[in-house]
Amino acid sequence: MAKEDKYNRQKTHMTKLGLVDLEIIHLGISKKGTFDETDLAGSNLKRLGVGRMLDSLASLKDRKMLEMNSDGSFSVTDLARHILWDKEIPTKVRILRLLEIKPSRTEDISEILGEPSEDVFAEIEEMRKDQLVLMSPLREKDRLVKMYEILPEGIEAVKKIENGSIQTTSIGKRGTGTEVLELIDEIIADVKESGSVNMDAIIGKLNHLREKTIS
Repeated sequence: MAKEDKYNRQKTHMTKLGLVDLEIIHLGISKKGTFDETDLAGSNLKRLGVGRMLDSLASLKDRKMLEMNSDGSFSVTDLARHILWDKEIPTKVRILRLLEIKPSRTEDISEILGEPSEDVFAEIEEMRKDQLVLMSPLREKDRLVKMYEILPEGIEAVKKIENGSIQTTSIGKRGTGTEVLELIDEIIADVKESGSVNMDAIIGKLNHLREKTIS
């Protein structure tokens, strides 16, 4: 309960991150909270060029996400950590926040959030079944990878959590209707696989049940 209360107190101060913001803050997190020009030059951020990189750093500093140290290095603030890297915030919420910034693979989500890949996969698959996120297979060289993106329902869930309309524990809780529809899909798949002589009649009745459930 204490963790939930802390989250509720802090969520009103949520600040959104852009894609470049995410890269910079994540670089800082990966460097144990503090990074400098050498770290920036050795990262993929160097593609931005000096001007845009300085503008991005200044913007993060103005929004209290970074602090500049006396030696010219930067430190990630607690405000920035709270968005994606506060372990007291449920993983589901942090995954949805990340997917609001960019579609991501399971491996990327795991690496950015610092959570085990198996835990991330379990959480995101549950949210996929709840139609909060969409999974699209993407061919990457010689293999297929799962790319996840947030759906409007997921964005709405994050908004409701931020304004206190629902509790974080409500994310991923499916209603009875959704469970019935999933069960119908499973039965149809089993019937098709079995090649039952009454397959068409059975599937017709199941689809009729589906329509009644939706309506």
